[in-house]
Amino acid sequence: MSGVVGNSRMILPIEGEKYGDWTVTGKLKRIGKIYHWECVCKCGKEKWVNNGNLRRGLSKGCANTCPSKSRRTPEEIAQNSAAWWQKERPNTGMTNAQWWSKKRRDITAVRKEKRLVAKMKELGFETKEELLESQRKAKKSRYLHNAKLMRLLKHPSTIWLEKRSHVDRSIFNGMETITGGKRTLVVNGGRNIVSLPISGEEYGDWTVTGEYERRSESGLYYWECVCKCGEKRWVIGMSLKKGRSKCCGASCPKKPRLTPEELAQKRKLYREKQGEKLKAKKREHYRKNSDYYKSQSMKRRARQKAENPNYLEEQRSYSKEYYRNNPEKIKGAQKRKRERMGDKEWRARYNAYANKRRGIELDAILPSSDLELIADFWRQRQEIDEETGAKHHVDHIIPLSIGGAHHQDNLRILTAKENMMKSARYDPKLGGVWADSELAKETRRKLGI
Repeated sequence: MSGVVGNSRMILPIEGEKYGDWTVTGKLKRIGKIYHWECVCKCGKEKWVNNGNLRRGLSKGCANTCPSKSRRTPEEIAQNSAAWWQKERPNTGMTNAQWWSKKRRDITAVRKEKRLVAKMKELGFETKEELLESQRKAKKSRYLHNAKLMRLLKHPSTIWLEKRSHVDRSIFNGMETITGGKRTLVVNGGRNIVSLPISGEEYGDWTVTGEYERRSESGLYYWECVCKCGEKRWVIGMSLKKGRSKCCGASCPKKPRLTPEELAQKRKLYREKQGEKLKAKKREHYRKNSDYYKSQSMKRRARQKAENPNYLEEQRSYSKEYYRNNPEKIKGAQKRKRERMGDKEWRARYNAYANKRRGIELDAILPSSDLELIADFWRQRQEIDEETGAKHHVDHIIPLSIGGAHHQDNLRILTAKENMMKSARYDPKLGGVWADSELAKETRRKLGI
């Protein structure tokens, strides 16, 4: 039977219809937002049953204690219990109490392991040992803090102050010193312990007057101090105790001044001590701002070219002279660079360069290029190396980087030094073969060939 109740259409039970042990009487009422039907159980008990539970079979009787509900015999219960024990707990020689105790320990260990793994991921630890060591240190720190706090609480001169921005100074003025000659203030309900300077105590050129106040919500305490030059100033207590503040400033007339020689010596010692750290910081700065420095270098070179027409020739002659006079220095710099980069990074850069050159060679191959004749140049180069004991290179007369062809008529054998000095320069007197590519056409157009 279906009907409309309120604004919704729903299937309604029929009077006298049976659902399990329930028999519908036909009465309907709404409890909250859910419709309930009055039903009678086989045992004679009447109850209002949820409409959805009734139709879906989720409610079949008045309760587990219903007299009409079928019951298992003691023999069936014993048989089911024995089967469960046989499945869950094989014959291990343990009593039930021992087995349950072991099971609880295993469950606790698994839960503890899960909590440790979750804590490792949350705090970013790689191993459990690191996490446990960190927890032990934190526990020890809390223990030491609590022990110090308990000693303060028992001391007769301890003064309790409420947490507020400005503490009453009259309370502080008559405070006695605690063990070790230190004044200690317990604030924020005992959660913070602040070691206080003593009136008249000196820190560098500062002399503490004894007046103090708390100026910030972050818990910074400021102390009134007098410098040797006579200037008064409020100084952070932590800066006093750790020696970060020693006088009123760089302009203090009482502050000792370094001579230029002493200052130069101090800077030299600092660079020697922090040399590697400064170099690493400088390299990181250049790496992050490489685009900016490249653009500045290009602007500078363009400006110098405009001012001096012979700028490029002068730079080349200077580079040749420098490489000729400092071979060991250049080799050492290259070796240090490779060590700093590591073999993996060095090999990656070499492969990137080799792949780029291979791509240029493929674009530079002409239909008339004979790969066997080209390979003969590398064989001859190897034979010459073995005969002379000096290293030689196979050179492209017109460099590949400006549009030269990978052709047998564009190759020659040079010593390694001559080839490195030649670099990517082109001499029209030597001839050579141009590739049939856009790069070659663009270069020839610039050179007016």
